[in-house]
Amino acid sequence: TDNPVQTDEGQPTDQGTDPGTDLGTDPGTDPGVPACVDDPIGSCKAVYECMGECPDGTAGQACVQQCQNNLSAAGMADYQAFNQCLQTQCAGATTNEEFYACLEANCIEQYYGCFWGCTYLTCGDLINCITSCPDDNPATPTVDERSQCVGNCWGESTAEAQIGLQRAIDCTQNACPVCAIQNPTQQQADECDTCWGNATSTTCETYWDACTNYGTGGCAQLWNCYMPCDSNECAQACIAASSKNARALLQSVFDCIYDLCDSETLSEEEWLACANGSINAGGGCETQVDACMADGAVAGTDPCGTLWNCYMACQDQTCAQNCLNSATANARSLLQAVFTCINANCDENLPEQDWINCANAAINQGGACQSQVDACMADGGGTTAGTDKCGALWNCYMACQDQTCAQTCLNNATVTARGLLQDVFTCVNANCDENLPEQDWINCANAAINAGGACETQTNACMNDAAAS
Repeated sequence: TDNPVQTDEGQPTDQGTDPGTDLGTDPGTDPGVPACVDDPIGSCKAVYECMGECPDGTAGQACVQQCQNNLSAAGMADYQAFNQCLQTQCAGATTNEEFYACLEANCIEQYYGCFWGCTYLTCGDLINCITSCPDDNPATPTVDERSQCVGNCWGESTAEAQIGLQRAIDCTQNACPVCAIQNPTQQQADECDTCWGNATSTTCETYWDACTNYGTGGCAQLWNCYMPCDSNECAQACIAASSKNARALLQSVFDCIYDLCDSETLSEEEWLACANGSINAGGGCETQVDACMADGAVAGTDPCGTLWNCYMACQDQTCAQNCLNSATANARSLLQAVFTCINANCDENLPEQDWINCANAAINQGGACQSQVDACMADGGGTTAGTDKCGALWNCYMACQDQTCAQTCLNNATVTARGLLQDVFTCVNANCDENLPEQDWINCANAAINAGGACETQTNACMNDAAAS
Protein backbone atom coordinates (compact mmCIF):
# COMPACT_ATOMS: atom_id res chain seq x y z
CA THR A 1 0.00 0.00 0.00
CA ASP A 2 1.12 3.57 -0.57
CA ASN A 3 0.76 4.68 3.03
CA PRO A 4 0.59 1.64 5.27
CA VAL A 5 0.06 3.30 8.66
CA GLN A 6 -1.93 6.43 7.83
CA THR A 7 -5.48 6.41 9.20
CA ASP A 8 -8.40 8.80 8.95
CA GLU A 9 -7.17 10.32 12.20
CA GLY A 10 -4.34 11.92 10.28
CA GLN A 11 -6.29 13.13 7.26
CA PRO A 12 -8.91 15.84 6.78
CA THR A 13 -11.99 14.18 8.21
CA ASP A 14 -15.12 13.82 6.11
CA GLN A 15 -17.42 14.72 8.97
CA GLY A 16 -20.58 15.68 7.15
CA THR A 17 -21.12 18.95 9.00
CA ASP A 18 -17.87 20.91 9.20
CA PRO A 19 -18.48 24.19 11.02
CA GLY A 20 -14.87 25.26 10.58
CA THR A 21 -14.87 27.56 13.60
CA ASP A 22 -11.90 28.36 15.79
CA LEU A 23 -12.92 27.21 19.23
CA GLY A 24 -9.66 28.34 20.79
CA THR A 25 -6.68 26.30 21.88
CA ASP A 26 -7.80 25.06 25.29
CA PRO A 27 -8.69 21.39 24.95
CA GLY A 28 -9.95 21.21 28.53
CA THR A 29 -13.19 19.79 29.85
CA ASP A 30 -16.29 21.08 28.13
CA PRO A 31 -18.83 22.51 30.58
CA GLY A 32 -22.45 21.54 30.34
CA VAL A 33 -22.06 18.28 28.45
CA PRO A 34 -25.32 16.39 29.06
CA ALA A 35 -25.24 13.02 30.76
CA CYS A 36 -25.58 10.32 28.14
CA VAL A 37 -29.01 8.90 28.85
CA ASP A 38 -31.10 8.13 25.79
CA ASP A 39 -34.34 10.11 25.74
CA PRO A 40 -36.15 9.21 22.51
CA ILE A 41 -39.14 11.49 23.24
CA GLY A 42 -38.11 14.41 25.43
CA SER A 43 -34.61 15.22 24.18
CA CYS A 44 -33.83 18.32 22.13
CA LYS A 45 -33.01 16.18 19.10
CA ALA A 46 -36.20 14.12 19.44
CA VAL A 47 -38.31 17.27 19.59
CA TYR A 48 -36.69 18.70 16.45
CA GLU A 49 -37.32 15.39 14.69
CA CYS A 50 -40.92 15.53 15.92
CA MET A 51 -41.41 19.09 14.64
CA GLY A 52 -39.93 18.08 11.30
CA GLU A 53 -42.91 15.78 10.81
CA CYS A 54 -45.50 18.49 11.50
CA PRO A 55 -47.71 19.74 8.63
CA ASP A 56 -47.95 23.36 7.52
CA GLY A 57 -50.67 25.77 8.65
CA THR A 58 -52.69 25.87 11.85
CA ALA A 59 -52.53 22.12 12.36
CA GLY A 60 -48.78 22.37 12.13
CA GLN A 61 -48.60 24.98 14.87
CA ALA A 62 -50.53 22.74 17.22
CA CYS A 63 -48.28 19.85 16.29
CA VAL A 64 -45.16 21.90 17.03
CA GLN A 65 -46.58 22.89 20.41
CA GLN A 66 -47.30 19.26 21.22
CA CYS A 67 -43.73 18.29 20.30
CA GLN A 68 -42.36 21.03 22.54
CA ASN A 69 -44.60 19.85 25.37
CA ASN A 70 -42.72 16.53 25.25
CA LEU A 71 -39.44 18.15 26.29
CA SER A 72 -37.88 16.70 29.41
CA ALA A 73 -36.04 18.98 31.84
CA ALA A 74 -32.66 18.17 30.28
CA GLY A 75 -34.11 18.39 26.78
CA MET A 76 -35.64 21.79 27.58
CA ALA A 77 -32.25 23.10 28.78
CA ASP A 78 -30.53 21.96 25.57
CA TYR A 79 -33.38 23.29 23.42
CA GLN A 80 -33.38 26.70 25.06
CA ALA A 81 -29.58 27.03 24.90
CA PHE A 82 -29.56 26.27 21.19
CA ASN A 83 -32.48 28.53 20.32
CA GLN A 84 -31.24 31.39 22.47
CA CYS A 85 -27.88 31.29 20.70
CA LEU A 86 -29.57 31.30 17.30
CA GLN A 87 -31.81 34.22 18.24
CA THR A 88 -28.95 36.22 19.71
CA GLN A 89 -26.36 35.52 17.03
CA CYS A 90 -28.20 34.65 13.84
CA ALA A 91 -31.50 36.57 13.83
CA GLY A 92 -30.21 38.80 11.03
CA ALA A 93 -29.54 35.98 8.58
CA THR A 94 -31.61 36.41 5.41
CA THR A 95 -30.66 33.28 3.47
CA ASN A 96 -30.08 29.66 4.36
CA GLU A 97 -26.42 30.07 3.52
CA GLU A 98 -26.05 32.98 5.94
CA PHE A 99 -27.97 31.14 8.64
CA TYR A 100 -25.87 27.98 8.48
CA ALA A 101 -22.66 29.97 8.29
CA CYS A 102 -23.72 31.84 11.42
CA LEU A 103 -24.69 28.62 13.20
CA GLU A 104 -21.32 27.10 12.41
CA ALA A 105 -19.44 30.20 13.47
CA ASN A 106 -21.32 30.99 16.68
CA CYS A 107 -23.59 28.21 17.91
CA ILE A 108 -21.87 24.95 17.06
CA GLU A 109 -21.42 23.79 20.66
CA GLN A 110 -25.10 24.44 21.38
CA TYR A 111 -25.94 22.57 18.17
CA TYR A 112 -23.95 19.54 19.33
CA GLY A 113 -25.60 19.95 22.73
CA CYS A 114 -28.94 19.37 21.05
CA PHE A 115 -28.14 16.82 18.35
CA TRP A 116 -26.27 14.09 20.20
CA GLY A 117 -26.60 10.37 20.85
CA CYS A 118 -25.28 7.70 23.16
CA THR A 119 -23.84 5.17 20.71
CA TYR A 120 -20.35 6.68 20.55
CA LEU A 121 -19.33 7.99 23.94
CA THR A 122 -15.86 9.39 23.23
CA CYS A 123 -14.12 11.28 20.50
CA GLY A 124 -12.05 8.18 19.78
CA ASP A 125 -15.23 6.14 19.36
CA LEU A 126 -16.53 8.73 16.90
CA ILE A 127 -13.33 8.60 14.85
CA ASN A 128 -13.46 4.80 14.79
CA CYS A 129 -17.01 4.98 13.48
CA ILE A 130 -16.03 7.42 10.73
CA THR A 131 -12.99 5.33 9.82
CA SER A 132 -15.17 2.26 9.36
CA CYS A 133 -17.61 3.99 7.00
CA PRO A 134 -17.56 2.43 3.53
CA ASP A 135 -16.66 4.26 0.36
CA ASP A 136 -19.51 5.11 -1.97
CA ASN A 137 -20.72 2.16 -4.06
CA PRO A 138 -20.22 2.79 -7.81
CA ALA A 139 -23.27 0.60 -8.43
CA THR A 140 -25.51 3.13 -6.65
CA PRO A 141 -24.07 6.53 -7.67
CA THR A 142 -27.15 8.44 -6.55
CA VAL A 143 -26.70 7.31 -2.93
CA ASP A 144 -23.98 9.07 -0.96
CA GLU A 145 -23.38 6.13 1.34
CA ARG A 146 -20.24 7.43 3.01
CA SER A 147 -21.70 10.82 3.82
CA GLN A 148 -24.80 9.19 5.26
CA CYS A 149 -22.68 6.91 7.41
CA VAL A 150 -20.43 9.76 8.58
CA GLY A 151 -23.47 11.87 9.41
CA ASN A 152 -24.91 9.02 11.46
CA CYS A 153 -21.62 8.68 13.34
CA TRP A 154 -21.73 12.34 14.33
CA GLY A 155 -25.42 12.33 15.22
CA GLU A 156 -25.08 9.23 17.41
CA SER A 157 -22.09 10.59 19.37
CA THR A 158 -22.16 12.47 22.64
CA ALA A 159 -21.81 16.23 22.55
CA GLU A 160 -18.45 15.89 24.27
CA ALA A 161 -17.22 13.52 21.53
CA GLN A 162 -18.44 15.82 18.75
CA ILE A 163 -16.92 18.92 20.31
CA GLY A 164 -13.63 17.12 20.90
CA LEU A 165 -13.31 16.04 17.29
CA GLN A 166 -14.46 19.43 16.02
CA ARG A 167 -11.73 21.14 18.03
CA ALA A 168 -9.12 18.76 16.63
CA ILE A 169 -10.32 19.40 13.07
CA ASP A 170 -10.51 23.17 13.56
CA CYS A 171 -7.02 23.32 15.02
CA THR A 172 -5.63 21.39 12.07
CA GLN A 173 -7.54 23.45 9.51
CA ASN A 174 -6.22 26.65 11.06
CA ALA A 175 -2.70 25.25 10.88
CA CYS A 176 -3.19 24.25 7.22
CA PRO A 177 -4.93 27.02 5.23
CA VAL A 178 -3.97 25.21 2.01
CA CYS A 179 -6.62 22.60 2.93
CA ALA A 180 -9.37 25.22 2.58
CA ILE A 181 -8.67 25.79 -1.13
CA GLN A 182 -11.60 24.72 -3.29
CA ASN A 183 -10.76 22.46 -6.26
CA PRO A 184 -7.06 22.23 -5.33
CA THR A 185 -4.33 21.25 -7.74
CA GLN A 186 -2.51 17.98 -7.13
CA GLN A 187 0.37 19.91 -5.62
CA GLN A 188 -1.97 21.75 -3.26
CA ALA A 189 -3.67 18.50 -2.31
CA ASP A 190 -0.28 16.95 -1.54
CA GLU A 191 0.66 20.02 0.51
CA CYS A 192 -2.58 19.70 2.45
CA ASP A 193 -1.94 16.02 3.21
CA THR A 194 1.60 16.76 4.39
CA CYS A 195 0.56 19.73 6.49
CA TRP A 196 -2.39 17.87 7.99
CA GLY A 197 -0.24 14.90 8.93
CA ASN A 198 2.41 17.14 10.51
CA ALA A 199 -0.12 19.24 12.43
CA THR A 200 -1.76 16.17 14.00
CA SER A 201 1.56 15.27 15.63
CA THR A 202 2.76 18.80 16.47
CA THR A 203 0.54 21.89 16.78
CA CYS A 204 -2.67 19.93 17.30
CA GLU A 205 -1.27 16.80 18.89
CA THR A 206 -3.07 17.37 22.21
CA TYR A 207 -6.46 17.49 20.50
CA TRP A 208 -5.87 14.37 18.40
CA ASP A 209 -4.46 12.45 21.35
CA ALA A 210 -7.67 13.22 23.24
CA CYS A 211 -9.58 11.83 20.26
CA THR A 212 -7.64 8.60 19.89
CA ASN A 213 -8.31 5.29 21.63
CA TYR A 214 -4.79 3.92 21.91
CA GLY A 215 -4.14 0.25 22.58
CA THR A 216 -1.28 -1.24 24.55
CA GLY A 217 0.51 -3.36 21.94
CA GLY A 218 4.11 -2.59 21.06
CA CYS A 219 5.55 -2.04 17.60
CA ALA A 220 6.82 -5.61 17.34
CA GLN A 221 3.27 -6.89 17.79
CA LEU A 222 1.93 -4.26 15.40
CA TRP A 223 4.48 -5.23 12.75
CA ASN A 224 3.63 -8.93 12.96
CA CYS A 225 -0.11 -8.20 12.96
CA TYR A 226 -0.04 -5.57 10.20
CA MET A 227 2.27 -7.16 7.62
CA PRO A 228 0.07 -10.17 6.76
CA CYS A 229 -3.05 -7.98 6.35
CA ASP A 230 -4.77 -7.96 2.98
CA SER A 231 -7.57 -5.54 3.86
CA ASN A 232 -7.99 -2.11 5.42
CA GLU A 233 -10.21 -3.61 8.14
CA CYS A 234 -7.41 -5.94 9.21
CA ALA A 235 -4.85 -3.11 9.19
CA GLN A 236 -7.09 -0.80 11.20
CA ALA A 237 -7.69 -3.53 13.79
CA CYS A 238 -3.94 -3.98 14.21
CA ILE A 239 -3.42 -0.23 14.60
CA ALA A 240 -6.30 0.08 17.07
CA ALA A 241 -4.66 -2.45 19.38
CA SER A 242 -1.35 -0.59 19.38
CA SER A 243 0.11 2.14 21.54
CA LYS A 244 0.84 5.64 20.30
CA ASN A 245 4.57 4.93 20.38
CA ALA A 246 4.12 1.68 18.43
CA ARG A 247 2.24 3.50 15.67
CA ALA A 248 4.90 6.20 15.48
CA LEU A 249 7.71 3.64 15.28
CA LEU A 250 6.02 1.69 12.49
CA GLN A 251 5.27 4.90 10.63
CA SER A 252 8.96 5.80 10.84
CA VAL A 253 9.78 2.50 9.11
CA PHE A 254 7.43 3.27 6.25
CA ASP A 255 8.62 6.88 6.03
CA CYS A 256 12.16 5.57 5.67
CA ILE A 257 11.13 3.08 2.99
CA TYR A 258 9.40 5.77 0.93
CA ASP A 259 12.37 8.09 1.30
CA LEU A 260 14.65 5.41 -0.15
CA CYS A 261 12.31 3.75 -2.66
CA ASP A 262 10.59 6.03 -5.16
CA SER A 263 7.18 4.58 -5.95
CA GLU A 264 6.77 7.08 -8.81
CA THR A 265 9.74 5.90 -10.86
CA LEU A 266 10.21 2.26 -9.85
CA SER A 267 8.10 -0.59 -11.17
CA GLU A 268 6.12 -2.53 -8.59
CA GLU A 269 8.64 -5.37 -8.67
CA GLU A 270 11.57 -2.94 -8.34
CA TRP A 271 9.87 -1.09 -5.52
CA LEU A 272 9.22 -4.31 -3.56
CA ALA A 273 12.83 -5.37 -4.01
CA CYS A 274 13.97 -1.94 -2.81
CA ALA A 275 11.61 -2.03 0.18
CA ASN A 276 12.66 -5.54 1.21
CA GLY A 277 16.31 -4.60 0.87
CA SER A 278 15.86 -1.48 2.99
CA ILE A 279 14.37 -3.31 5.99
CA ASN A 280 16.76 -6.26 6.06
CA ALA A 281 20.11 -6.46 7.84
CA GLY A 282 22.37 -3.77 6.43
CA GLY A 283 19.49 -1.97 4.70
CA GLY A 284 18.87 1.74 4.88
CA CYS A 285 15.96 1.32 7.29
CA GLU A 286 17.51 -1.30 9.56
CA THR A 287 17.75 1.18 12.44
CA GLN A 288 14.03 2.00 12.25
CA VAL A 289 13.09 -1.69 11.99
CA ASP A 290 15.27 -2.55 14.99
CA ALA A 291 13.63 0.23 17.02
CA CYS A 292 10.21 -1.15 16.12
CA MET A 293 11.13 -4.73 16.94
CA ALA A 294 12.58 -3.67 20.29
CA ASP A 295 9.30 -2.02 21.32
CA GLY A 296 7.20 -4.50 23.25
CA ALA A 297 9.03 -7.51 21.91
CA VAL A 298 9.15 -10.46 24.28
CA ALA A 299 11.80 -12.85 23.02
CA GLY A 300 11.30 -16.55 23.57
CA THR A 301 13.89 -19.30 23.71
CA ASP A 302 13.23 -21.38 20.60
CA PRO A 303 16.04 -21.49 18.01
CA CYS A 304 15.39 -20.98 14.32
CA GLY A 305 15.13 -24.69 13.54
CA THR A 306 12.31 -25.03 16.06
CA LEU A 307 10.72 -21.81 14.83
CA TRP A 308 10.88 -23.09 11.24
CA ASN A 309 9.09 -26.33 12.09
CA CYS A 310 6.49 -24.54 14.20
CA TYR A 311 5.85 -21.76 11.67
CA MET A 312 5.63 -23.99 8.61
CA ALA A 313 2.95 -26.15 10.22
CA CYS A 314 0.67 -23.19 10.91
CA GLN A 315 -2.63 -22.65 9.14
CA ASP A 316 -3.43 -19.17 10.46
CA GLN A 317 -1.82 -15.94 11.66
CA THR A 318 -2.49 -16.63 15.34
CA CYS A 319 -0.48 -19.83 15.20
CA ALA A 320 2.36 -18.11 13.31
CA GLN A 321 2.46 -15.29 15.84
CA ASN A 322 2.66 -17.77 18.71
CA CYS A 323 5.62 -19.46 17.03
CA LEU A 324 7.37 -16.10 16.62
CA ASN A 325 6.67 -15.12 20.21
CA SER A 326 8.32 -18.32 21.41
CA ALA A 327 11.49 -17.74 19.37
CA THR A 328 14.66 -15.82 20.11
CA ALA A 329 15.30 -12.52 18.37
CA ASN A 330 18.12 -14.18 16.43
CA ALA A 331 15.82 -16.99 15.32
CA ARG A 332 13.27 -14.50 14.01
CA SER A 333 15.99 -12.66 12.12
CA LEU A 334 17.31 -15.88 10.57
CA LEU A 335 13.82 -16.95 9.49
CA GLN A 336 13.17 -13.51 8.03
CA ALA A 337 16.38 -13.87 6.01
CA VAL A 338 14.97 -17.06 4.47
CA PHE A 339 11.71 -15.36 3.51
CA THR A 340 13.54 -12.33 2.16
CA CYS A 341 15.67 -14.56 -0.03
CA ILE A 342 12.60 -16.43 -1.30
CA ASN A 343 10.83 -13.17 -2.14
CA ALA A 344 13.92 -11.92 -3.96
CA ASN A 345 14.02 -15.05 -6.13
CA CYS A 346 10.33 -15.82 -6.67
CA ASP A 347 8.09 -13.31 -8.41
CA GLU A 348 5.00 -12.66 -6.28
CA ASN A 349 2.95 -12.33 -9.46
CA LEU A 350 3.44 -16.00 -10.35
CA PRO A 351 0.40 -18.28 -10.14
CA GLU A 352 0.17 -19.67 -6.60
CA GLN A 353 1.40 -23.18 -7.39
CA ASP A 354 4.25 -21.85 -9.54
CA TRP A 355 5.29 -19.57 -6.68
CA ILE A 356 5.21 -22.50 -4.23
CA ASN A 357 7.32 -24.57 -6.60
CA CYS A 358 9.79 -21.70 -6.92
CA ALA A 359 9.95 -21.23 -3.14
CA ASN A 360 10.48 -24.95 -2.53
CA ALA A 361 13.26 -25.04 -5.11
CA ALA A 362 14.91 -22.02 -3.50
CA ILE A 363 15.11 -23.58 -0.04
CA ASN A 364 16.21 -27.07 -1.09
CA GLN A 365 19.74 -28.37 -1.58
CA GLY A 366 21.41 -26.29 -4.29
CA GLY A 367 18.67 -23.68 -4.20
CA ALA A 368 19.25 -19.93 -4.12
CA CYS A 369 18.32 -19.77 -0.43
CA GLN A 370 20.09 -22.89 0.81
CA SER A 371 22.65 -20.90 2.83
CA GLN A 372 19.89 -18.99 4.65
CA VAL A 373 18.01 -22.22 5.41
CA ASP A 374 21.22 -23.89 6.63
CA ALA A 375 21.88 -20.91 8.92
CA CYS A 376 18.39 -21.23 10.36
CA MET A 377 18.65 -24.98 10.88
CA ALA A 378 22.09 -24.64 12.45
CA ASP A 379 20.87 -22.03 14.94
CA GLY A 380 21.57 -23.36 18.42
CA GLY A 381 19.66 -20.64 20.26
CA GLY A 382 20.36 -22.36 23.56
CA THR A 383 18.63 -25.58 22.44
CA THR A 384 20.64 -28.72 21.61
CA ALA A 385 19.68 -30.74 18.56
CA GLY A 386 18.68 -34.36 19.13
CA THR A 387 20.42 -37.52 17.96
CA ASP A 388 17.73 -39.37 16.00
CA LYS A 389 18.55 -40.00 12.36
CA CYS A 390 16.03 -39.32 9.59
CA GLY A 391 14.73 -42.90 9.50
CA ALA A 392 13.82 -42.72 13.19
CA LEU A 393 12.42 -39.21 12.71
CA TRP A 394 10.27 -40.46 9.83
CA ASN A 395 8.75 -43.26 11.89
CA CYS A 396 8.15 -40.96 14.87
CA TYR A 397 6.71 -38.09 12.83
CA MET A 398 4.39 -40.18 10.66
CA ALA A 399 2.76 -41.74 13.72
CA CYS A 400 1.83 -38.35 15.22
CA GLN A 401 -1.72 -37.07 15.46
CA ASP A 402 -0.97 -33.53 16.61
CA GLN A 403 1.60 -30.74 16.38
CA THR A 404 2.98 -31.32 19.89
CA CYS A 405 3.93 -34.88 19.01
CA ALA A 406 5.46 -33.79 15.70
CA GLN A 407 7.50 -31.08 17.40
CA THR A 408 8.84 -33.60 19.94
CA CYS A 409 9.98 -35.87 17.10
CA LEU A 410 11.73 -32.96 15.41
CA ASN A 411 13.40 -31.85 18.64
CA ASN A 412 14.83 -35.35 19.09
CA ALA A 413 16.36 -35.40 15.60
CA THR A 414 19.64 -34.13 14.24
CA VAL A 415 19.75 -31.00 12.08
CA THR A 416 20.64 -33.21 9.11
CA ALA A 417 17.66 -35.47 9.76
CA ARG A 418 15.29 -32.51 9.88
CA GLY A 419 16.65 -31.21 6.59
CA LEU A 420 16.31 -34.59 4.89
CA LEU A 421 12.71 -34.97 6.09
CA GLN A 422 11.95 -31.45 4.88
CA ASP A 423 13.33 -32.41 1.46
CA VAL A 424 10.78 -35.23 1.27
CA PHE A 425 7.89 -32.95 2.23
CA THR A 426 9.04 -30.28 -0.19
CA CYS A 427 9.18 -32.79 -3.03
CA VAL A 428 5.73 -34.17 -2.18
CA ASN A 429 4.23 -30.67 -2.05
CA ALA A 430 5.79 -29.87 -5.41
CA ASN A 431 4.22 -32.95 -7.01
CA CYS A 432 0.83 -33.14 -5.29
CA ASP A 433 -1.60 -30.28 -5.67
CA GLU A 434 -2.76 -29.11 -2.23
CA ASN A 435 -6.22 -28.44 -3.70
CA LEU A 436 -6.83 -32.13 -4.36
CA PRO A 437 -9.48 -33.89 -2.25
CA GLU A 438 -7.81 -35.25 0.90
CA GLN A 439 -7.77 -38.89 -0.11
CA ASP A 440 -6.54 -38.06 -3.62
CA TRP A 441 -3.71 -36.01 -2.10
CA ILE A 442 -2.77 -38.89 0.22
CA ASN A 443 -2.74 -41.29 -2.75
CA CYS A 444 -0.54 -38.86 -4.68
CA ALA A 445 1.86 -38.45 -1.74
CA ASN A 446 2.15 -42.22 -1.24
CA ALA A 447 2.85 -42.72 -4.93
CA ALA A 448 5.51 -40.00 -4.85
CA ILE A 449 7.52 -41.54 -1.98
CA ASN A 450 7.29 -45.16 -3.13
CA ALA A 451 9.62 -46.95 -5.53
CA GLY A 452 9.60 -45.23 -8.87
CA GLY A 453 7.85 -42.17 -7.46
CA ALA A 454 8.92 -38.59 -8.01
CA CYS A 455 10.29 -38.34 -4.46
CA GLU A 456 11.95 -41.77 -4.22
CA THR A 457 15.44 -40.22 -4.10
CA GLN A 458 14.58 -37.90 -1.20
CA THR A 459 12.81 -40.71 0.69
CA ASN A 460 15.78 -43.07 0.28
CA ALA A 461 18.16 -40.34 1.46
CA CYS A 462 16.12 -40.00 4.64
CA MET A 463 15.88 -43.73 5.29
CA ASN A 464 19.61 -44.21 4.66
CA ASP A 465 20.60 -41.31 6.92
CA ALA A 466 23.59 -42.22 9.04
CA ALA A 467 25.14 -38.76 9.35
CA ALA A 468 26.45 -37.54 12.68
CA SER A 469 24.52 -34.71 14.38
